[in-house]
This record gives sequence, structure tokens and C-alpha cells, in this order.
Amino acid sequence: MSNAGFVVFESWVVSNIFSAKLLGLYCFIRHCTKHERYLQGNMTAVQLKSQQLSIEQIDFLPQSVYKYRECKNPTHMTILTERQVWFAQPSSFTDPFDCKNPLRYDLLTEKDIYNKYLSASKDDHPNWVRQQHREFARDWTKKSPMKNNERLKEFAKESFTEFDCRFGVLSLTTNPKSSRMWTEYSAGHTGFCIGYNPKIAFKLFGGGGEVQYLDELPIIMPTPIHDREFQHSLQVFSKQMKWSYEEEYRVHKFQPEPATVVQRTITLPIDSYTEIIFGAKIDPQDRNDIIDIARNTFPNAKLLQARLTENGEITITTEIEIPSC
Repeated sequence: MSNAGFVVFESWVVSNIFSAKLLGLYCFIRHCTKHERYLQGNMTAVQLKSQQLSIEQIDFLPQSVYKYRECKNPTHMTILTERQVWFAQPSSFTDPFDCKNPLRYDLLTEKDIYNKYLSASKDDHPNWVRQQHREFARDWTKKSPMKNNERLKEFAKESFTEFDCRFGVLSLTTNPKSSRMWTEYSAGHTGFCIGYNPKIAFKLFGGGGEVQYLDELPIIMPTPIHDREFQHSLQVFSKQMKWSYEEEYRVHKFQPEPATVVQRTITLPIDSYTEIIFGAKIDPQDRNDIIDIARNTFPNAKLLQARLTENGEITITTEIEIPSC
């Protein structure tokens, strides 16, 4: 059993019923769900237990979340100078499967397809009688594009394109002592790492949660076998085990229309910044520049120094006092 943190679904919902509304965007849902996952095998069987919660009521958020940055990258420095973070498109991710695990229409049986159209008919035509729903389902099952593999590939591509231009992810981590993360995401220990209070920062986001790392990505079935919230959870918060070193805790936002640069750029509250950790190999001038920024902007954030041990591990022990002007 794994407690995967909190998930707030401000969901994009693309109709996956092949009908006249081939790619209709449905309503957006916002709610907070506390959930427990019971993992069996490769996560094809998962049960969700949900209850409505606010950010203040959640008692299992990590105490802090972190973002590794580079000093020499002007865009990275805006996390300090402008208090800005960027919600990236899934298509920009290094992991080619991240947020791209498709719905498995190809695994649907004839009965599954019939039940899918029956469910769609009841949703779209609530005033119809039973016989009309059954006729609709039988008719669409016979001519269903869900039996056409080429059409399924085309639909998956179209759906991801619609999703990608509206969805944004901010990748964070719960571990500020990862030597590999300092190497890969903070220019070989020469950058810095920002620590946030999630109960303050997360109020601005559409949702988030702990990423689950698996030997195999889960099989995600179309509705009504897996409901849309469950599909979203598996698609956005499941990654292959080789990425587990990131210990990612991600947050996301969704826009009804294609997201602009302004909409993907979020300014965080000053009091959400709790730590600024200097890399073990940071340039002294970069360190001084950040101290100056902290003095003027983040007087309550702790300034800490990371150090590399002889065996390559990271320790964070020294708290630096911000000098007065």
C-alpha cells in the first residue's frame, strides 16, 4: 500500500467516445482527493478511497518540496528574482513516456465497446428509454472506429495534442540531498536548490501528488472501465522505475484554452520560500548574488550550504546568516 500524497483534479476531460463529437472537451472538475492505492501486480488493479479535503486539512503533505536550479541560466534565476516557476508542456519532458501512456482501446472486447456506447448514450441522452439506449449502443458497436488500429493511433495523437497545449507540470522533489539531482539539474553542484512550504505554494495550483515509480507503466482502460479521474491519476503520476532517483512530487495546472506563456508562469508568495541551498561547488560570486537577493526578498528563508562527502553523498548542515545592509 502506498500513500501517494494529495491529488486535486482540475481535469482536462477529452471525450473518448467516437461519435459526432469526436474530440469534444467536457467540463472541468476540481476537487481534492485523499487516496490510498492497493497495488497488485503491475497496478492493473487499483482501488481508490476518496474524501473531500482542503489544503489546510491535508495532514500527509511533505514538509518541504524542492526545485533544483542553475545560477548561469537567466531563466532559472527568475525563481529568485521574480519568484516565478514554469509549468511545462508534457511534450517537453525528457522521459518520452511521461504523461503519454495511452488509453488501451485495443484491449476492449466487443462487450466492453457495447457497454461504452451504452454509457455514453445514457450520459448524452438522459431522456431516452432503455430500448433507445440499447439500439444506439448496438449500432455504434457495429461501426465503431475503436476497432480500427490506425484510427486509434490518430485519435491518441489528436488527444495528446489537445492535452499538451493546455496542461502544465511543475516538477519538484522531496529530496534536496540527491547527488544525481544536483549533478543533472543544478549544473554539477554549481547551482542552488529552493525549498517550499507546500501548504502555502500549492494553493495556487490545480493539483498535485507523489509520482509512483513502477517496473511497468499501468494499463489504462477507457471509460467506463476506468473513470476519467482514475485515468488522469495513472497517466500523470506514474513513471518507470528508472526515474525513481528523482523522487518527484509534481503539481499541475490546466487551462480551458491553449495555455499562454503568461498562464504557464506562476508567481509564488514570498512566505512559501523556506530554504535556499547552495550547491557544493557554487561560484562564490553567484553565492553572494543570491545572498543579496535573499536579504531583500526572502528574509525568513534559511540559507544552507550543501557539501559533498568523500563517498559522493550530500550533507546540508551549515545555516548562513544573512548579513545586514
